[in-house]
Amino acid sequence: MMKISKSIKLYQFLSIAFIALIVSFFLVYSFLFTVNYPFQDDLLLLNFVNEVVNGVNLQEFLGLLFRTDNDHKVVIPRLITLVNYILTGSLNYKFFIVLVWSNLLFILYFLYSQFRKFDLPISYFIPVPLLFLQPQYYEVSQWAINGMQHSFLTVFLVL
Repeated sequence: MMKISKSIKLYQFLSIAFIALIVSFFLVYSFLFTVNYPFQDDLLLLNFVNEVVNGVNLQEFLGLLFRTDNDHKVVIPRLITLVNYILTGSLNYKFFIVLVWSNLLFILYFLYSQFRKFDLPISYFIPVPLLFLQPQYYEVSQWAINGMQHSFLTVFLVL
């Protein structure tokens, strides 16, 4: 009986280690290929900050903040960008992408917490980070405005 218990604990440890390896690989891979440079629609954030900094009244500010661009209202990314500019004096796109990664990891933790309610072996959870944290979804993990828009919306729904 003790031998079976030890093999189960080893199996759980290896499953947890593999999940940690997947998360680590995603973070290292993403960090190596992330640049502090606007990509496609990220220029909308730059334009927003430029218009606000050049002076607007409250009504114009709210109009710019809630303006629809490409069928999306990117209010949260605009607010984060403006706060980042106010605090640092520049736009740090790599910081925005790191925020997105933290959201993705929070969402992954939420999925794990829901998975644990089923009382299944941890090895059954391995496909989730394999499918969720992969370079194929670069739009979310490497594109600042897109990642902030979608991941913050999902985190809001999770909360």
